[in-house]
Amino acid sequence: MITEQYTRNIINNNLKKKNWILDKNNQNCNVFQEEVKTIFQKETIKKERPDYVLYQTGTDDIIAIIEAKRGSQNNLKKALEQATKYAQIFGRKKPIIIFATNGYSYEARIFPSNKILILNNENVKDLLTENMILKFIESNTNIIKTIPNIVEISKQQLITIFKNLNNVLRSEGLKAGIERFNEFSNILFLKLLSENNTKHKWWEIIKKTPDEVVFTYINNKLIKEINTIYKGNIFTTLLIKKTTTLRHIINAIDPLIFSQVDTDIKGDAFEYFIEKATSTNNDLGEYFTPRHIVKGIIDVVKPKFNEKIYDPFCGTGGFLISAFNCIKQNIILNKKHEYNLKNHTLYGNEITTTAKIAKMNMILHGDGHSGIKQCDSFLNPIDKKYDLIITNIPFRQQIETKLSLNGKTKKINNISPLYYNGLAKKNGDAVCVLHCLRALKEDGRMAIIVPEGFLFNKNLASVRKFLLNNANLKAIISLPRGTFLPYTGVKTNILYFINAHNSKSQKEYWYYEVKNTGYSLDNNKRKIHGFNDFDTIQLVIDNLIKAEKDKEIKNNLLQEGFKNINLQKVKKNNYILMGNYYEECFLNTTHGKRTLYELIKDNIIVGKRGQTITKNTAIKGNIPVIAGGKNIPYFHNKFNFSKNIITISASGSAGFIWYHNYPIWASDCSVLYSQDKSKLITKYLYYVLKSQQKEIYKKQHGTSQLHVYLSDLMSFKVLLPSLRKQEEIIKDIEAKEKMIQQSKKLIETYEKRIEDKLKLLR
Repeated sequence: MITEQYTRNIINNNLKKKNWILDKNNQNCNVFQEEVKTIFQKETIKKERPDYVLYQTGTDDIIAIIEAKRGSQNNLKKALEQATKYAQIFGRKKPIIIFATNGYSYEARIFPSNKILILNNENVKDLLTENMILKFIESNTNIIKTIPNIVEISKQQLITIFKNLNNVLRSEGLKAGIERFNEFSNILFLKLLSENNTKHKWWEIIKKTPDEVVFTYINNKLIKEINTIYKGNIFTTLLIKKTTTLRHIINAIDPLIFSQVDTDIKGDAFEYFIEKATSTNNDLGEYFTPRHIVKGIIDVVKPKFNEKIYDPFCGTGGFLISAFNCIKQNIILNKKHEYNLKNHTLYGNEITTTAKIAKMNMILHGDGHSGIKQCDSFLNPIDKKYDLIITNIPFRQQIETKLSLNGKTKKINNISPLYYNGLAKKNGDAVCVLHCLRALKEDGRMAIIVPEGFLFNKNLASVRKFLLNNANLKAIISLPRGTFLPYTGVKTNILYFINAHNSKSQKEYWYYEVKNTGYSLDNNKRKIHGFNDFDTIQLVIDNLIKAEKDKEIKNNLLQEGFKNINLQKVKKNNYILMGNYYEECFLNTTHGKRTLYELIKDNIIVGKRGQTITKNTAIKGNIPVIAGGKNIPYFHNKFNFSKNIITISASGSAGFIWYHNYPIWASDCSVLYSQDKSKLITKYLYYVLKSQQKEIYKKQHGTSQLHVYLSDLMSFKVLLPSLRKQEEIIKDIEAKEKMIQQSKKLIETYEKRIEDKLKLLR
């Protein structure tokens, strides 16, 4: 459990790193904990005790207040309210900056407007230096930009520049995707490294080196020098041959001043080329993990100093870099600690030459590159070595290997047997997850991103069972569709396991459906300011275990949107882990409304999944569903099917709702109708569900094809007025629908007349 004292230690370390002075014996002390500086301020605040009060150095002016909550506190908003109350008490002519924190995450506002602080277009999610706080106060605004205009213009032009350079590299005959990405990264790395390293002027030397010897200098001298300094194969021989191509790239990126730009902007270069790599034939299943998702997961797992952290599919090193920054931010390192962090903490494998980019990226962020290997993790299982594994697995990997022998090609599967006696059954997703489990130390933990199909695929039931028997599933975090655009539209989930190989008796796990990741769910990924769902998750994650024995904590989690899933139900349902499959486990009946689950349970409505029939067969006891291409009237008459029914498409137009009086021709559709007409009219039920069509679409799930099943809709609520009221509502809607149809026909008639008139003028 994270104590309040531990949270205070994290805050203190963070303040010291921002050059705040906490030592009261120092005359320049500008941080006071649970007290204030002057007698007048003590009289003003009376018995109240703010956690931290920050002063402008050498004055009695309060410029900021920090209110801290324990890491297990489930609502950071309370801390903001408390900090705001203190700011009101201290009230002064100039604004005051308020911070609310649990030690890991910060929310920052400017009082009295209470607007979120935004620095260089990003929400402030950390403490600030005294100078930066004063800039906000003096400008009396919540938005500050410190990036020079030349850099901001460059940021807007980056994608255009990268697109141009991608085409230039194409003219060299380099393959789209990773090959061009690696070549460009070689040159970009030289530019970035030269900006960060004042001892070496490699970039300036290259610019001045004559064309006839520039490749000789780079490939023979410069490569050896860099690789000697960083003890590894970081920089490789350039593949491009034309000096005009090299000069074109150099001239394009030379004006950009990356040292003055936030590191996220540097990542835009890597991101663009990865997008191009994954938009081509991506047989390695690699997808770029958006940086806000990486940050969100790191905030949840909270990497600790002295843990060995591993990403078996590390790509460009995003998770490892974020873990490195998290650890470095939360403790003060001596030389020995810093050495261990840089050399014995971070480990990653990457099958492609992108491993080299991960090394480059880590060097630019402070190091840790020595633990990165270009290696096929599948073929190199690891036994109980790491404390924490964080990764985004390569989706739907093909794990069969082609072996050429005597001129003949034979497919072999030499990977699955490496993991728990072939439990994965040639499924790449399963091999990825089992590799992670095997690599964890006893009591280790892992947070892994998997495609949603992993949660319900029938062929993987034994794998899911094995996981639940060998580690405690703490939470499943369902990410919304569109999270990984523009790279892939696959819907994904985060699985968070603890207690590896030492699993204790577990009765339940928690499921959370993310709707707001902090960015828009489209190709543009626009920033959404304010609280997002990852803020909620990381605040309560430490409470998930304690909730088993504490009803108050459990109720708080339910109020925050978490869903509690009983493992006994999971075991009885083929180990399906999807939360919305068990909606009945956490339904709350609203006064006057009944859920579909309750209506079916009480025999008011019938809900079944359709089954295909043919001319010669009928399945007794099931609602007939006609196979594609069959004669509808024939079946309608033969089986005397006269019920008015509601049909919900399971696939294709997944979630679309029809109302009709004959069977529909898709075998996996769900069908609903009222069998207790004294309580509910089927058509009224149709209108209620149709009014929630958008919400039903949101229940779509699946990988290659989207699906919506009846089990996904069990929590949908239906208001049950009197039959007379239901009939009135139906008549009113039908009358308006008729008016709409008549209006459409009238519009079509007049449009035709206008068209005929215009033809006469031609």
